[in-house]
Amino acid sequence: MPRVSSIEVLKRLKQPILSIKTKTNVEKLPTLIQESYGRS
Repeated sequence: MPRVSSIEVLKRLKQPILSIKTKTNVEKLPTLIQESYGRS
């Protein structure tokens, strides 16, 4: 029998988001994330 999930539509206030698009090595990813959050 397939699983049935409940789907709800919620109205919420607008919230700021952070979006980053870049290419990097996985080893450098933690540093890149730290630097990007520090700029905001």
